[in-house]
Formats: sequence, structure tokens, C-alpha cells
Amino acid sequence: MKKRFICMLVLFVFLTACKSPLESQPEKETELITTLHASWGYNYRDVEELTENSDYIAIVNVKESESFYYEILPKTLYTVETTQSIYGETDDVQLVFTGGVFEDKTVELSDDPLMSIGDSLLVFARKNDDGTYTVLSGPQGRFVIEDDCVYSLNAVDKQLRSANRLSSNIMVDGVPLDDFISSVEGYLPNVTIATESQTVQCETAE
Repeated sequence: MKKRFICMLVLFVFLTACKSPLESQPEKETELITTLHASWGYNYRDVEELTENSDYIAIVNVKESESFYYEILPKTLYTVETTQSIYGETDDVQLVFTGGVFEDKTVELSDDPLMSIGDSLLVFARKNDDGTYTVLSGPQGRFVIEDDCVYSLNAVDKQLRSANRLSSNIMVDGVPLDDFISSVEGYLPNVTIATESQTVQCETAE
């Protein structure tokens, strides 16, 4: 009996030590996230069309969030700091997203995950009647900034890749931030943006 107990203990320790990093992650990361699915009303063909249809284009930093239910839909209102205005508003604005965090449960769209406090993003958004803003076509109008380079959400977000959905035909994979802003500026001939010229080496997302 003692030998059997020792063997079982050794087997348990071996199995525990051989767990992969994914297996050792907290279960709540998968069990307490509910994903919704949506069909976007319109997919923009490129960054130029995003620019032409935006009331607000800016580099933002996510400061605060508040989740609530509007009728039966979960919503989150994000307050973002406009760190660099490219077009439109120069002060803080509020972005509305579908989905929310309620106590210990997260509800979000499979191809448009919620933002996190502290995220640095470049967004293309349209103003709503109540003064808030909505990012154009979900993931299409949101770009991640890392190491002074720009990436479309479908280039860097694992959840979008696993969803295996053609939620966006716009792919931006490691474009220097200054170059990206210059391109947007070219689509807005009446807007002048002063940026320092610098060379940035960007890595494409793996």
C-alpha cells in the first residue's frame, strides 16, 4: 500500500511538472469570457476610405471604462485621452463598444475584443448623436501602436485569428507610425500635422 501511494505521488508530481504554460493559466481566462458574434454592416476597403468617413482620428490612451446594459446589449463606455489629434476633437472623448465586464464575467464580440486601461491605439471613429464616438466597423477602425509602429488589429490579436473570420480586409503589419500618419494626412488635404521625421525599423507580427 505504501509503495502504491509513493508511485501515485510521483506520477502526480510528474504530470504537474509537465503542464504546458497554456494549461497552467487560470481557468477564468477561458471559462468566464463569453463571445458574441456580429455581422458588420460595412467593411471599408482601405485606410483612405476609413479616413474619408471619420469624424475623429487620433492616437489615444485608454483611461477609464464603465460597463452597462443598454436594453439587452452589454455596452462599455471608454474615456480616452487624445494624445495626438489627427482630425477632429483634441480633448478627451468617449468611445462606445459592444460588450462589457460584469463582476467576474467578460462579454465581448469574438472579432472586436474590448480594450484595456492603458492601451495606446490609433482610432478612426464617427460621432454619435449623444456626443460619444463609435470606432468604424469594429476592428477595422482600431490600430495598435507598438514601438512606434502601427498594426491593424487582425495582424496582432490572437482572438481575431482564432475566430477565423474575415472581419477586416485591411492589413497593416508594422508600418512606421510617422509614415502611417503621413498617409492619413494625405487623405485630409486641409489638415496639417507637424511630426518629427525619423526612421523606424518595424517588425512584422509573427
